[in-house]
Amino acid sequence: MIFKTISYYSVDYAFKKIFQHIKINLDTEFIPVFESKSYILKDDIVSKDDIPQVSSSHMDGFALKSEETINATTDNPLTFKVSSRKSILGKHTSYVLKSGEVYRIQTGGYLPYQSDAVIPIENVTYLNDKTIKILSQVNRGSFVYSVGEDIKKGEKVLFKGQLIRA
Repeated sequence: MIFKTISYYSVDYAFKKIFQHIKINLDTEFIPVFESKSYILKDDIVSKDDIPQVSSSHMDGFALKSEETINATTDNPLTFKVSSRKSILGKHTSYVLKSGEVYRIQTGGYLPYQSDAVIPIENVTYLNDKTIKILSQVNRGSFVYSVGEDIKKGEKVLFKGQLIRA
């Protein structure tokens, strides 16, 4: 049996030969986001804003000042006046919540100024249309989707060299 000697190319030589016969386009272009699938980012993408930009409610209920509920218990229910104002989805409010008052809010509604928590509608007792009772403490941030909770202003959200896949 006769064996023939086989010669192999080095990896460096093989890559050199391959790159002699292909052209890689490193030009950059601006394209609409909806056309960017399968493109590679030239630069980092940094958020210009906090996302969300406004604190909003996770539940239908009442926005309130959490510190006003510290002493609320079933043995010591606290009474709150329901504001005549209420949230309108997608609209910012300039309303400032008063002491001893709650603000009727929908899921996704923006919190009024001075409020820092939401109590779900099912966790209150209605005395009438203008007054509710709260039977337990509500912690700061309860059922609130806070400013910048998803993305902080200045945070990198996409990275140089990243492939856009969707």
